[in-house]
Amino acid sequence: MIILPGDFDHLESLTFTSVEDVYKKGLSVVRARATNEEITDLATDRLYVVKGAEPRTIHGFIEIDTVDVRAMQKTNVAERLFCVYDETVKRKFDPEAPHVPTHAGIFQTHFPAGEEDKKAKTKKECEKLFNYLRDPSRIIKVDKFRNGGFMTLNESSKDGKFTYEKQ
Repeated sequence: MIILPGDFDHLESLTFTSVEDVYKKGLSVVRARATNEEITDLATDRLYVVKGAEPRTIHGFIEIDTVDVRAMQKTNVAERLFCVYDETVKRKFDPEAPHVPTHAGIFQTHFPAGEEDKKAKTKKECEKLFNYLRDPSRIIKVDKFRNGGFMTLNESSKDGKFTYEKQ
């Protein structure tokens, strides 16, 4: 899911910072089998902003094949670079709501302890996923994804529906 502002730059190109979570805490993805309601739940959580902040909107979705992601290898080593795990996640702004069962996380594998330039190498390896994700043929604009059914979330966001008070 591509959220603005943040995931794209002014040239409508995916930002590297939108992918960095893959080696920090996992990159959040939604399974193709997710219902529209489950996608709405996850999108709603991403659209929330502090009251007074610029509203967020869904720009589109990036379609990936997890087989491709799992097949990516570390440079000069015959080891898997990314792992994909199914997850059931809590709702961020309504923890009592049913959890979303069709979520997954992409995680980058780490270099061994003591590896020289580990941080730089990790970031460099992340570029493989970044380049895969930014392929324009993978991007589905929000008005084309599932017959444009998520456009109403953008209108609700612009109308201030997804705001919270900073605590």
